[in-house]
Amino acid sequence: MKHPMLLCDADERYRERLAAGLNRIEPFPWTVRTGGADALEHMAAEEAVLLDEALFSEAVSERFRGRLVCLSETAGYLSRAGCPAVCRFQTLERIASEIEKALGAPGADPEAETAKRRLFAVQSPEGGEGAFAFSLALALLLSGTEKTLFVSLDAFSPLRPAGEALGLSELLYCGCGGAPQALPDRPLFRIRGLDVLLPASVPEDVFSTPADLLSETVLALFDGGGYASAVFSLGASYGVAKRLFPRLSGLFMPVFGATPEKTLPSALKHYQEWVLRQSGGRVAAERICLPEGVSPAEVLNAPESLLFTEFGSAARKALAERKSDGAHAEARDG
Repeated sequence: MKHPMLLCDADERYRERLAAGLNRIEPFPWTVRTGGADALEHMAAEEAVLLDEALFSEAVSERFRGRLVCLSETAGYLSRAGCPAVCRFQTLERIASEIEKALGAPGADPEAETAKRRLFAVQSPEGGEGAFAFSLALALLLSGTEKTLFVSLDAFSPLRPAGEALGLSELLYCGCGGAPQALPDRPLFRIRGLDVLLPASVPEDVFSTPADLLSETVLALFDGGGYASAVFSLGASYGVAKRLFPRLSGLFMPVFGATPEKTLPSALKHYQEWVLRQSGGRVAAERICLPEGVSPAEVLNAPESLLFTEFGSAARKALAERKSDGAHAEARDG
């Protein structure tokens, strides 16, 4: 049994040709009909939507969440709202395959599948607070039980891609905005089974990239790579942080020498307020207290020992507290 799909595209000739082609492909689990922007107001509740990027808005994304795919000039994700995008400049078979990959099996709950995957970010507005070392420890901890991606946007990261490993700068320019299909020829840098995406040897290419493209590229890698979790070390990339807010499972703010009772410096308090304001109250920057005297440099010289350091202990505690908070919330909602 086929399921209904509405194709809305500003180019009438293109949308009719694309719909006819998709309806000829077997097996393709949708029957595609076409319409202009006004058709969105009169569509059936169970219909999936294939939408021209020119007609996209955050309101549309929210309304059709889980059953919307955009036709774009690049593949990946429209990161403002986490909407999957399919490159329109491909073969019919490729477009059909990517639509199925983005929407999953008809009748399934895409939001439930997405909820199983976790995306964490680590950021501190003050340097030297152990954010990079903590984020790497957190990623290594997660990678012990699930496929995990670690992404560093830290300009001062002590690690760089080794040998032929793919760097973030190369990923940005390998075609289709970093679409997953461009990746197989270049392996990612790995630490103890953890996939690591780092700035290249000339990080200026990365940090001069618009935040929209940067976030869309790394989210495409995360979504297309079969990862169960990802950890972003954001450095000073506040624009990327804003674009990740809709999908974050947690945002951690490490602070050396802090205790839960100790008053935070004004810069850190202002950062927490900024996160709440920019995310509309959805995300809070959670303080991670790291004891003084733990040297990030010493830890990073021996990444294999990260899990046995104070950084690993802090990462374990942060994850345990999130699970505990989630259990309390479920009990409350029940």
